[in-house]
Amino acid sequence: MNSVLNAKPTYHLTWIALMGAIQILFLSFQQVYPWIGYWFTFLLPVFTILVSLMTTGKGFVIYTFTSLMLIFVFIQPANETILFYWAPALILGLAYVLGLKFRFTLFSMALFLSMSQLVILYLIRSVSLWLYEVDLLSFIHLFLNLTNVDNIALLNPLLLYAVALLQTTMSLGLMVPLMQRFGIHLPYRLMLTKFEVIVFAGLVIFDVLFAWLVPSLSLYLLGPLTLLSVYSYLYFFLHPVTFAAYPLLLGLVVYPFVNAFFTPILEGPYRILSVLFIAMIPLALMMFKSFTQKKKNALI
Repeated sequence: MNSVLNAKPTYHLTWIALMGAIQILFLSFQQVYPWIGYWFTFLLPVFTILVSLMTTGKGFVIYTFTSLMLIFVFIQPANETILFYWAPALILGLAYVLGLKFRFTLFSMALFLSMSQLVILYLIRSVSLWLYEVDLLSFIHLFLNLTNVDNIALLNPLLLYAVALLQTTMSLGLMVPLMQRFGIHLPYRLMLTKFEVIVFAGLVIFDVLFAWLVPSLSLYLLGPLTLLSVYSYLYFFLHPVTFAAYPLLLGLVVYPFVNAFFTPILEGPYRILSVLFIAMIPLALMMFKSFTQKKKNALI
């Protein structure tokens, strides 16, 4: 990688020009064949990744400016292309680069990208409402036949996170093999890292506080927290640990009673916050394991 960064300026300019030209082709295809081109949008972050990793910071600035100019010249409507395709791909690409810089595992990357994609979806929703008076969430409600459900707006964060996670999964499925072709690899490990457990603990703590103080805000954290919880349950059951199986199974058995207990406290859609009870059990097991383990590099 260092040899690439120390290459001649002509190499960087050639690489930037190549990536910019291919990106314009992808965006043009999206305009002509929206339904097929939609799948290509999941590949757009790869251009940001390759330019960021294969050139200098100055080269990335040149690439960004050049891409914008090419869109204004060759693609119409340019504003919609930038707002709904180019800018989200740039943000998500930078999230990939940040994850690679910090050596995220595949699961950490999926968690981080899904949260980044959630922010992107909210930005797109805001822009759509402002410019076109079109609400992205209305399409989701209509697609899932939820238009007549009371207080459905409270579940909007979870619905958008589900969409973000689906898009992230598809993006990773297409991007990871492509990045490997360029020698960019994501570490794959089933065990949770210390970073992931810290994130897990932080989400639980903040979600409990928000559930008590501002329930509507806690729903924004429930999506990624549920992803971590499901992953930890799968890990413990796929890799049986003697001390872990019984508390997890007991928690699943007791959960319906916990949910019933919270019914008068957390009314309507807020009852979904009772899932925090299930999340706390694997977190407690992981924290116990982290204090009793002999290995220093693994947490589970």
